[in-house]
Amino acid sequence: MQVAQSLSAVTPVGATNSANFAADLSNALKAYGINVPPVLRVTAGANGYELSGDPRNTQFKKMLADHPSLSSGFDGAIGSATMGREAALKSAMNAFAGDNPTSSVKKFLKDFADAQEPKGISVKFDGQDIKVEELTDKGWGPVKTEESFMAALLEAYTRYMLTQGVSLDNDKDKKEDEQAVDKKKEEKSVATS
Repeated sequence: MQVAQSLSAVTPVGATNSANFAADLSNALKAYGINVPPVLRVTAGANGYELSGDPRNTQFKKMLADHPSLSSGFDGAIGSATMGREAALKSAMNAFAGDNPTSSVKKFLKDFADAQEPKGISVKFDGQDIKVEELTDKGWGPVKTEESFMAALLEAYTRYMLTQGVSLDNDKDKKEDEQAVDKKKEEKSVATS
C-alpha cells in the first residue's frame, strides 16, 4: 500500500521532460527501496532495461514491470542522445569532407563511420541527474559530440595518411630494389657474354 501511495506522484513519462523523468525515477526508486547512490547504470538487456551485474536489478525490473512509463523515459533519453550522436557524426564528416570529396576520402569516411558504432549505450542516474553514456574501449563516457567526432576523425585520418605514406614509400623502395636487381642481372649477363 505504501508503494502505491509513493508512486501516485509518478507521472506518465512520455509527455515529460528529462527533469520530470529524473524526479519520477527518483520517486519510484525510493518507493521500491532502491538506494541511489551508488549510481545506477541502466542498460538494455534481452528482456528490457536492467541494472546489469547490480544486486538491485531484481527490484529495478519489478519497478519497471509495474510502471512501464519509466521504460518509455529511458527510451526517450536514449533515443534523443542517439539521434544527437548520429547528427554530430554526420556533421563532423560533412565538415571534414568538404564539397567534393575524393573517392578515397569517401571510403575513409565510410570506414570511419562504421568504426564509430558504440559498444553500448546506457543511462547513468546518480539520484538527481540523468546522463546517457556510451561504452568505448576506455570504458563508459559521455555520448560523442561533433567536437569529439572531429578530433577522432583528424586522429584517424592522420594515422591513415601515415599508413598510406608508409605503404607508398614501401612500394617505391620495393620498385627501386627490383630495378637494382634487374640492373645487376643485366650487368652480370653482359659480363658473362
